[in-house]
Amino acid sequence: MEKYCQNPLCENEAVKVVAASVDKPADQKRALCATCKEVYTWGVQHGRMSSKGLRIEPPPKERGPEPLYRVVYVIDVNAPDAHKAAENAYRIMSDPVSMRPVLHVLDRKGSETVVDLAAAQCPGHRGLKLLPYVTRENLPILGSQQSRGGKAKVLAKCLTPDGTRAWYITEGSARRNPDGMAVDYLLFGLVEGQPRKLDYFWLSELETIRGPTGLPVERDSHWQPKTLEEIAPEMFASQANQVEG
Repeated sequence: MEKYCQNPLCENEAVKVVAASVDKPADQKRALCATCKEVYTWGVQHGRMSSKGLRIEPPPKERGPEPLYRVVYVIDVNAPDAHKAAENAYRIMSDPVSMRPVLHVLDRKGSETVVDLAAAQCPGHRGLKLLPYVTRENLPILGSQQSRGGKAKVLAKCLTPDGTRAWYITEGSARRNPDGMAVDYLLFGLVEGQPRKLDYFWLSELETIRGPTGLPVERDSHWQPKTLEEIAPEMFASQANQVEG
């Protein structure tokens, strides 16, 4: 079972694996935390297109060099109104490191094919666990905290399971493709290693690092924000003395 909840907007640890479909038996499974298991139904998000009250017509019979298909993505999101719900759904769908969905594809004759994109290898998928969507959205942009020195706040921590290396993230900015989509994140913070230092590092870099035992980097799901000087007081002792003086 996955260690963390597979709801793209959740950061909690998973407690149970549930079926993706509520209408029929399915091989597609999702690991959810206790809260998401109760209020966020993956079966609704990835369930059958022919749910009650929903009717999807085949695509029009337009001419073109290739066949025309209608692709359907059904997702439930919490929001104060319909417009915000649409924005939240688009944000999840366009997030490059969100879990790839199960899509229903209709040809012009109405024949349906279910395509599970999550079953294919998804580069960058681990980035969702290392730096979840909510954290990335609230991360200060690069340079915005560096003038604060030891007072800069660490919002996330990643580490190797053996504890030999750790990354305390204070800020970051997205690297975007020509279409404006975020494809990676350049991060800044305290790097725990030999030696301990403040440095830049890429989210994609963290995804590839392995500790001495071969295990990948993971996120500290119990991390609570702290300042850099609380984590490494010896690095900012002179700064603290200047303030006191």
